[in-house]
Amino acid sequence: MSRIPVIDHVEPSCDVSIVIPLRNERDYIDACLDSVLDQDLDGLKLEVLLVDGMSTDGTREMIARRSADDARVKLLDNPAGLVSPALNIGIRASRGRVLVRMDAHSEYARDYVKAALEVLSEQRADAVGGVQVPIPGAPTPIARAIAAAQMTRLGTGGGHHRRADYDGPAETLWLGVFGREVVERIGGFDEVLFRSEDNDFFERIRAGGGRLWVSARISARYRCRPTLRDYAKQCWTTGTQLVPTWRRNPRALALRHLAPAALLTTLIGLALASVFWSQAGIGLVVALLTYVAAIVGTSLLMSARLGVELFLPLLVVFPSAHFAYAAGTLLGLFSLARDGTGTDRRYISPR
Repeated sequence: MSRIPVIDHVEPSCDVSIVIPLRNERDYIDACLDSVLDQDLDGLKLEVLLVDGMSTDGTREMIARRSADDARVKLLDNPAGLVSPALNIGIRASRGRVLVRMDAHSEYARDYVKAALEVLSEQRADAVGGVQVPIPGAPTPIARAIAAAQMTRLGTGGGHHRRADYDGPAETLWLGVFGREVVERIGGFDEVLFRSEDNDFFERIRAGGGRLWVSARISARYRCRPTLRDYAKQCWTTGTQLVPTWRRNPRALALRHLAPAALLTTLIGLALASVFWSQAGIGLVVALLTYVAAIVGTSLLMSARLGVELFLPLLVVFPSAHFAYAAGTLLGLFSLARDGTGTDRRYISPR
């Protein structure tokens, strides 16, 4: 396989192709499809391609029932079980003039696609994306805290798609809407990358002179992981992908992606150095107090806004996410030093 899979030219036979990679999404797929099939498209022809990583929880059967009721819904197989191959499978099978990437963990405003098409035209952009509105994955304090954390710069790094009122140019997008000619020009998604394939894809658009745009008019609710274990696992797996992304396309990363690993490395380094040098111990205390103050301050602000019962859960959620992400990044560095790959597929979750 070539580094970037080629997407051959086809003559579009419908207006919009929605591609949704998924695996074991029984709890989310119906709500997602309800919002997708209810899109206000002013008569435009739509197809919905669900590319399934061989689900075992009943997701495939649920999609089959929806497909029997609505011919726009189509089920495709993704034996690899990972997102980047799924996206390429969906794009190759699609016949839309415009391609819309969606996520099964999300529910979309009724004018999501319509607004995206309008912004594409108005801004003359190569790809546009919307604002992610995090919502809890369960009705529990910890699930609410996970969603709250993802509304903050401390929790996510502050990408443009996290800002509820942002409308302007961007370095990358959440999900993304783009014309077929864009993907035919730059190729598909890099199948070596598993959690940062979107960063790489959109950087290649920019590298070719393309323009990315985020608009608050394009809005979707993202259902966050419901438990601390699931959220930490998601952060850890994402962290493992920084090194392989850096090796293949360094420009796809920003400094904020390295902040958790830099923090953890600094704390470990100061702790080890303090055994031999007292000044390092002072530095360790200052670093820890600064970090704790940032967590406490942000937790106070979010709990004042969303409910005081979230304060204590947030104090757990922030460090769990940061250190899980950092551990994944350091694992990638270890793999790079060990065998030159920067990743190990045994550690890759399909979700």
